[in-house]
Amino acid sequence: MEVIRLEGLSFRFPGRAKPLFKDLNLVIHRGDRLLLHGPSGSGKSTLLAILAGLVPDHVGGEFTGSLRLSYTRKALVLQNPEAQVITPTVEEELAFPLENRAMRVDDMDRRITAMLDRFGMAPFRYRNPLELSGGECQRLSLAAGLIQEPELLFLDEPTSYLDEDRSRALFRDLANLPPEVTVVLVEHRLELVEDFCTRWVQIDEGGLAEQASWKDVLAHTPSLELPENGHGNATRSSGIFADRAREPALGPNSYSPPPLLEIRGLSHRYPPSAPAPATVTGALGGTTAETAPANTPVLQNLSLSLAPGSISAIMGPSGSGKTTLLKKILKLLPVEQGTIWWKGQDITGLKRNDYFQNLAYIPQNPEHLFLEDTVAEELALSSENREKALHLARLFALEHRLKAHPFKLSEGEKRRLTLC
Repeated sequence: MEVIRLEGLSFRFPGRAKPLFKDLNLVIHRGDRLLLHGPSGSGKSTLLAILAGLVPDHVGGEFTGSLRLSYTRKALVLQNPEAQVITPTVEEELAFPLENRAMRVDDMDRRITAMLDRFGMAPFRYRNPLELSGGECQRLSLAAGLIQEPELLFLDEPTSYLDEDRSRALFRDLANLPPEVTVVLVEHRLELVEDFCTRWVQIDEGGLAEQASWKDVLAHTPSLELPENGHGNATRSSGIFADRAREPALGPNSYSPPPLLEIRGLSHRYPPSAPAPATVTGALGGTTAETAPANTPVLQNLSLSLAPGSISAIMGPSGSGKTTLLKKILKLLPVEQGTIWWKGQDITGLKRNDYFQNLAYIPQNPEHLFLEDTVAEELALSSENREKALHLARLFALEHRLKAHPFKLSEGEKRRLTLC
């Protein structure tokens, strides 16, 4: 049974000379698990919005061709979970789609409780979603989509904020959906969907090419291959350069420079968002025991040392305090317990300008950094001259988007712009 049929569909954004899509044809059947694959900026999220019925009614642009939708219950989970939050508590976020269906309060409560348990969100039932970590907020968006029991589920990079374990757990969970549920998703981490997807469609230069096998999908995926001996031109052709080592990294006369950044005994706990009484009246009208841990420590007696020139990865599950640690280093959160030294000086005694001129910060949500109306103006803020700005635009494949508003970029392009 067909649930979506596209015929001769073309789409062009306002102010763009070239259409994003031209003469697309696609049929999706009930129960398909379809992957939309393609490079950043190719239109995957836009096509997902078209298939979800948001174009042309809710997204401006020139739309031609025919789109036939044969489903009644759908759910769309956006790539940026913050863009989807509309209520002040986790419970209300899950209740909202059920209220729109006039569901009985006791049935809503049972379904919400089950979904919170399913996604490990029960402790956050009465929290403000914007106080959650990026991964926790994405789990909330996924829960809000699945709680509707949709016939057709649209997922736009549903693991972009999730750690490895949560990402794999998500697709194990999705694999247990009823076979009649249709899933259309965008996902760059192909190893996660290899056993889940039954169809793969490649978006290429405004057209679609369906891949017959997983091998065909990988053939269209840019890869970085390292030669067996560790040397060669593969990395250089991909724009990665490094001089060969001229001497052993460690030896009897090795000198270890003093740390650039040193942290000792760092601890942090977030205060409760509201006084935590013994009971809480939820959005559904019931009085329930508060389960959210109040004032729970996020960082406890953390110590680390970073050497000049080192590259370090901070890893951990969602909500473990990775972003909190970065905010402490950046003085965006006060250092109340423990000490952070920068080049041997306690950062609490450093002037902000003297300290910040050595730092650059890219947050999880790239939109938090945008201040200007065009990509060119954004680049000018972080560049000393026009030539350097143009070089960065070319380096990050943004030269064709210089006149675009940063918020109009694809999520991948937004991230590349923040790197510039």
